[in-house]
Amino acid sequence: QKRLSAYMTKNVEAKKPFYAAYWPQMTPFTGFPEKLTVSAGMLQEAIARFDIYVGELMQELKDLGIEENTLVIMMADNGPMIHHGPVGMVETLYRGGKGDFLEGGVRVTAHARWPSVIKERQIVGDIIHETDLFTTFANLADAKQYIPTDRIIDGVDQTALLLKGDTFSRRDYVFIYTGNQLAATVKGRYKRDWRNAI
Repeated sequence: QKRLSAYMTKNVEAKKPFYAAYWPQMTPFTGFPEKLTVSAGMLQEAIARFDIYVGELMQELKDLGIEENTLVIMMADNGPMIHHGPVGMVETLYRGGKGDFLEGGVRVTAHARWPSVIKERQIVGDIIHETDLFTTFANLADAKQYIPTDRIIDGVDQTALLLKGDTFSRRDYVFIYTGNQLAATVKGRYKRDWRNAI
């Protein structure tokens, strides 16, 4: 958090645009000595702490004077570390975890915030894939000329989804791998399991 804060401050002072990725290690397996939640579950304790930090980050963007001109995207990791963890560690709607093709391993929540650009409090049901961030950011930063043309780029430009909302995704499919094996394909509301296909 301190490094991110210093990085943002340095770029704001230099009047330079910036990209930053922050990947918190939310849940130590040792737990938290001080409890912030009633349930005291490991996941709940981690989320409570992350929630506090998100508020601090939003305030820092405001204090730096860049809140209105900063796109913030928060995306959950790809499922829990373990499939059947202890109570309070893994309490998700879907089965599965990291490295697996089940929905619990791949379907996660994502949030986008860009004051006066993205309408507040929207609920979007469209598919967006992590690889789409690359092409979308390149478009928003007027940097599409830097997208390689000598290879296939998995991401699609999702600018329309961010700016217009539900039903404006340019993706209605996603391929799911387990390691280097194609395990499933999702197309709209349907999913095909390829593991036992003939």
